[in-house]
Amino acid sequence: MPPDLPLISLAFIILLKITNRFTQKRKAWRLIKQLIHYYAENLAIKRQQSLTLDSYGKVQKRLWNKECLYFCNTQILPLLKKERLSSYWPRFEKRTLHYIERQCRKYDKTSARSPVFAKALQVTTKMDPLEYERLCAELLKQNGWKAHVTPVGSDQGTDVIATRNGVMMVVQCKLYSRPVGNRAVQEIIAARAYHHAQLAAVVTNSRYTRHAHQLAASTGVHLLHHRDLQNFTEKKTLATKTLL
Repeated sequence: MPPDLPLISLAFIILLKITNRFTQKRKAWRLIKQLIHYYAENLAIKRQQSLTLDSYGKVQKRLWNKECLYFCNTQILPLLKKERLSSYWPRFEKRTLHYIERQCRKYDKTSARSPVFAKALQVTTKMDPLEYERLCAELLKQNGWKAHVTPVGSDQGTDVIATRNGVMMVVQCKLYSRPVGNRAVQEIIAARAYHHAQLAAVVTNSRYTRHAHQLAASTGVHLLHHRDLQNFTEKKTLATKTLL
């Protein structure tokens, strides 16, 4: 046996381990990026919902940072654990958060396919409520819905009525600086019955309370952000339509 054979074997084993670790590390990052790309639209919407301004005009990121950590803990970490790659997470955590931020901003730019969508990205509570209703109606029109804002005072809890492929949807628009509660859900349920509509939705620039989500889930009401309207088609309404 050559005297240097043990050293060569040891070097080969070390090289093999380094190569395997490098391959596993690349695989972990590739999976993280794929998951972020898959949920890019949802993350971008959550980002807009979560970022707020304080009394001095400074952007507050507490809710958005919390949402990012929730996404990592419920989506990324389980996937890495399933693939036995969770040991690489500590070195990727900060990089992942930066990547999520970049992808959300990138989505904001690429999703502005028209002046209407560009305006939708800039909605603030300083906008007039009626203007917000018109924006929601226009977003639906951009996606093939026939939509119109109802006359003030005769809406029966409905701000926008939209139809597409024989499906009628009543919409209540809430331009809020606080979470939307279940009262809005109750009102749109009544409006759905009044108009004999198949679908009902509440649309807001903000977010929804837990009670609103619970009531909506049990009654087939869609809780949307106004940016959801840019891809809310009849394909996404079929499941709800069959429940009504």
